[in-house]
Amino acid sequence: MAVLTSFITDFEAYLALWISKVDKNQRQAEQMEVILRKVHGYYDAFTLNGRDGNYTTALTHYQTMLGLLNVANTESEWDVTTTDLQTFFGGIHPLNNQTFQTATFANPLIIDVNTYKNWKCTITGNTVIYLTNMSNGDNGQMIFKIDNVGGYTVALSATTFTRGYGTTTISPSASASNLLTWTYDGTDVHYTVCNA
Repeated sequence: MAVLTSFITDFEAYLALWISKVDKNQRQAEQMEVILRKVHGYYDAFTLNGRDGNYTTALTHYQTMLGLLNVANTESEWDVTTTDLQTFFGGIHPLNNQTFQTATFANPLIIDVNTYKNWKCTITGNTVIYLTNMSNGDNGQMIFKIDNVGGYTVALSATTFTRGYGTTTISPSASASNLLTWTYDGTDVHYTVCNA
């Protein structure tokens, strides 16, 4: 992306200016070094937030870096939007799809995690729970709330949920809440369940 590439040019120019000051004006070089350290910190925050899909926060850190490097707000480097950052960091990140979706109860209960990773469902009868359309690296959470009758047989499909850790069963007790956390490594769905 040309605008973000221009930022690298600005940074390199500032770094070259700092290097030129080291031998000529030690005090000014020290002040510039403080700024470079701040830019480095903001760059780390920019990268982490962008990678994790927090594009609005990443944009704020990016603009702070431009300000520290004395890039005039009339320069093209300022023409960056959150959409640009989504493209720069590889598209819309799964964390942008954190909203819990409501699944309609069924037997079997088949949950498609292609777009949304987090789901909730009220269990009102016997069922077997499956996931479909997982991609390597997908992860999410599911909340299974048992209705006020309870006592159902609620199973996790052994063909889907292949690597359990800690508690691995859904509590069927009346009014129980179950939080299932899962991640897919391309081969297995690793998961654990918290019952409340």
